[in-house]
Amino acid sequence: MLTSFSILVGLGALFSLINLKWLKLPHTIGVTIISLLFVSLLFFSSVFDATLFDTFCGITETANFKDLLFNGMLGFLLFAGALHINIKELAKQRWSVLLFATLGVLISTALVGFGLKGISFVSGMDIPLVEVAR
Repeated sequence: MLTSFSILVGLGALFSLINLKWLKLPHTIGVTIISLLFVSLLFFSSVFDATLFDTFCGITETANFKDLLFNGMLGFLLFAGALHINIKELAKQRWSVLLFATLGVLISTALVGFGLKGISFVSGMDIPLVEVAR
């Protein structure tokens, strides 16, 4: 798994460098485009020789992406996102952020819970609301 992680992070760094030096697109868009081109090139190269394509398929199949994402990369992604937050602007908007975040969570929780309760009632299972909340 560490080999898969190293290869994927290395490719991500290489794609970021290519975008920074030559494409000069916004980071997310540039890396996504380069990744799509790379995967397309790998896929179409399998017509001539499937060895490289099969190797990369094996790398991605052996990687446990859930574990890799949650235990390995999520901390880095959150940290990188937090670096770009302007604290002064966030402080100016603190009440609206707090209000929208709190109300957004409460409203979405109610909609999903009561929606699932309604679907279960209509389908004849009639799951109690307490069980829906689990």
